[in-house]
Amino acid sequence: MPARSALTAARVLLSRSDIMADKIENYGLIGNMQTAALVSRSGSIDWLCAPHFDSDACFTSIVGYDEHGRWSIRPGAAVRETRQRYRGDTMILETEFTCDGGVVRITDAMPVNAGPCDVIRIIEGVEGELPVEISSTFASATVPMHRRSAPKETACISWPGRTRWWFARPSSS
Repeated sequence: MPARSALTAARVLLSRSDIMADKIENYGLIGNMQTAALVSRSGSIDWLCAPHFDSDACFTSIVGYDEHGRWSIRPGAAVRETRQRYRGDTMILETEFTCDGGVVRITDAMPVNAGPCDVIRIIEGVEGELPVEISSTFASATVPMHRRSAPKETACISWPGRTRWWFARPSSS
């Protein structure tokens, strides 16, 4: 019986390791001099305290599993190659996925300003056609969130402390 329970425990650990965070060397850093976020090569923001370094964490899956909070954007197709690089001498991070159906690039940045903590994530189809999966789970369900509508197919999610999440589609013009 002990051998069987050890095997079961090993299976549970193996299945949970599939959703653990990446190794630290697989992350890029974006920031605005007030706080910073860690962006994985798999297209996920796995660490962010907002709006300041000493604020409560919004995303913490780097120290645990998906349910600890992350903002994931990734292709819905099998990935053949992933490249992550900074644009020039900036803190603008580009993550590019090559898949069977094409290439998609995610550009991540946090503008330096005195306003709210902005995280900008741009999804760009570089080649072909690919489905993109977007999901987010916040680290704490106790943080009060407010949803607001905005013009031109833009949505805003915010909570106390002037932190806002804007989701927008580019205009079709």
